[in-house]
Amino acid sequence: MHFSRTALAGLLSVGLILSPTHAQPAHAQAPDAMSSDIANIDQHSSALDPIALGPLAPVLFADNIFAAWGRLLQQVRIPTVAPEATRPPATTAPAQLRELRHIQDNVWELKAYSPAMDRVITNDIILPLGGLENTQPRPTYYLLGGAGGGEDALWWDGGGASEFFRDKHVNVVSPRGAYGSMMSDWAQPHDTHGKYKWATYLTKELPQLIDAKFHGNGRDGIAGVSNSGGPALELATFDPRFKVAGSFSGCPSTTGILAQSFAWVSAAFYGTDPARSFGAPWDPAWAQHSPVLNLDHQKGRKTFVIVSRGGPADFDIDIEDSPLPALGLNERLDYWCSAYYAKRATAAGVDLDYYELPAGRHTWGLFRRELAISWATVGPALGVN
Repeated sequence: MHFSRTALAGLLSVGLILSPTHAQPAHAQAPDAMSSDIANIDQHSSALDPIALGPLAPVLFADNIFAAWGRLLQQVRIPTVAPEATRPPATTAPAQLRELRHIQDNVWELKAYSPAMDRVITNDIILPLGGLENTQPRPTYYLLGGAGGGEDALWWDGGGASEFFRDKHVNVVSPRGAYGSMMSDWAQPHDTHGKYKWATYLTKELPQLIDAKFHGNGRDGIAGVSNSGGPALELATFDPRFKVAGSFSGCPSTTGILAQSFAWVSAAFYGTDPARSFGAPWDPAWAQHSPVLNLDHQKGRKTFVIVSRGGPADFDIDIEDSPLPALGLNERLDYWCSAYYAKRATAAGVDLDYYELPAGRHTWGLFRRELAISWATVGPALGVN
């Protein structure tokens, strides 16, 4: 889940010297006790951070630095990705239920056939009290995994979602298998995993199935962790059913030197040519899918971004092959990107709640807390206590 980004983070460790991040470990505290860390970036260190809000921030996290080159190539008729190739159609056939298996307590494993990808996708689904016997209409919250596709790290388990949602009248759905995908519709098939039409699956096919078989009421939310955080903000723009969208320790951008590198390295790590997604680095499609450059599309719904400054905390969790200092750097990169996005989104009039936590590295120890804290935004948007 973390290797591709932590490798990149290691190259940027000098940034930690330039930015106020060297804090003593934060004591673990109940999520409710931390929920006052709600967003006003002027009250947090991001307002003084020379990288997050300094003169280089647009180049690092937003500017399409290849735009001029891309326009030149278009003038000489070099092919670029057609916009419709990387966006879901307005209407699609629904996903088809193939198998439902109880895992434990309120958690089921749902296998669904995706017409767009022509294969069966495994999903985790958390049901409210009463389980399959509960036929009361309710909203659905789509929680997306990181670059590993949700296979090696599960929201219901490591993320504490099974326990957190036990008393809440909402479906919670997490797909598996979207390795390094940016949760997007790709222009060309993945070398290893075939067709990548995750935006179509998540915003069109799967919601129809959930509404029909699990009593969804069409009032939904979507949020992603790490590599899927930024994509979740864009996915919500593809269907009006999404009333709230959010990013947990993610980077809401696919442009800028660092932000585009995040996406590029993640795709390459999972065995494909990243150009199969949105084209070459200079292709206009990268800018078309960058949340920080398409803020007008994000208006009309509630949005949250939550991130830590990346310092050590007592709740950090050791991860094999990912040293905690590197995970701190990973989180710091997301912090810079998120803080810059928050500044631009707020100025543009996006209805944004920005949560900045004082410490916590890029592990489930942090993400569990982010899930609970951000419910102050998500719950009211979905009409759930």
